[in-house]
Amino acid sequence: MNGSQVRLLTVVIPAYNVESCIEESLNSVLSQRWIDSIDIAVIDQGSTDSTYAAASAVAERDRGEHIRLLRASNRGFGEGCKVGLSVVKTPYVTFLDGHDIHMPDFSDVIVPLLTDQKWDVIEYDVAMISDAGQVLERIKLVREARAGGHAVDDAALMNFAQRSHAFAWARTYKTALFQPDPFPAGARHHEEEAVVPSVYARALSVYGLRKGLVGYRRRGGRFAQASSVQDVRDLAITGDEILTRCKGGEHDEFWMTVFRNLFRRTCRVAARVEGAPFGAVLSLLDHMATNYRRTRVRLPGPVRPRVERLGRFRLGVYMNRAAYLATQPVRKAVRRYRHRHGEAGPAMDRYRLPGSDTAAEPNSKTD
Repeated sequence: MNGSQVRLLTVVIPAYNVESCIEESLNSVLSQRWIDSIDIAVIDQGSTDSTYAAASAVAERDRGEHIRLLRASNRGFGEGCKVGLSVVKTPYVTFLDGHDIHMPDFSDVIVPLLTDQKWDVIEYDVAMISDAGQVLERIKLVREARAGGHAVDDAALMNFAQRSHAFAWARTYKTALFQPDPFPAGARHHEEEAVVPSVYARALSVYGLRKGLVGYRRRGGRFAQASSVQDVRDLAITGDEILTRCKGGEHDEFWMTVFRNLFRRTCRVAARVEGAPFGAVLSLLDHMATNYRRTRVRLPGPVRPRVERLGRFRLGVYMNRAAYLATQPVRKAVRRYRHRHGEAGPAMDRYRLPGSDTAAEPNSKTD
């Protein structure tokens, strides 16, 4: 292959304080068999370590064939994606966190599906990997019944909403789906929850692959990360935005289902808030629940019975919080051990990716 080959895909890699991982992440893309069909946009988001230098060294070895290195402020994963999207010139785009990797057969599977530009979205499973790159488990995001190609009809939308896997890096998209820019203005935690459902709803076709093509790096063991009030507040803002889409249209059930799963995850995030009055967190959850109930009442008669009630949620939040607090001594011991042995890296100060704090599968990104 050569540099004159038509480029089909851009891999956008936001990176913040990932000096120990960025070279492996970039090499996982550069080593793909179909690399000459791929561009790479790396966005260093104000790293305070040697991330930029490490990425620059890889770019120099690449001699500008594939890698474009950019700098931006540290305003979250979504802001990095926005900066990357601004330079994309290929018909398809995907995202990769600076900690993570593409599996060796990523391009073997993906690139042939891009050549005729038939599919708007291609989604796939995720391989959970250790710090050493060992595959630990597979996160199954694509159901057997949804494998292969199909139209994004009501059944496909509801399948997405019910599984609620809003992970930008677990899909490859037609770049045009991100126009106009769907990312929220300014910095916001869990941005993908606001973006991916909208992008998915714009698509006309999707191809599902029951194969782990992205290696998500598990860092910090199997314990859930602490949350902040800002995490909950940002999820509540996203919830408000989702509910404004329910205007008596054909997709009301889809958006109400997206909200309901977002709310459930917000409850789990809220249970892990540290260093703030818990009453403020509960107030945000009450706000979300009230808005959902009011919106449900306004739904057209045929739709309302299909939209589930939220039910009582506070007891579940308290139970999850008690379980989380019980693990604090162990988590602190793990952090001390990792720091003492030089293994902590940037795990504790990275921007969070949606789903990294869920509990359905241990420390995985599934709801």
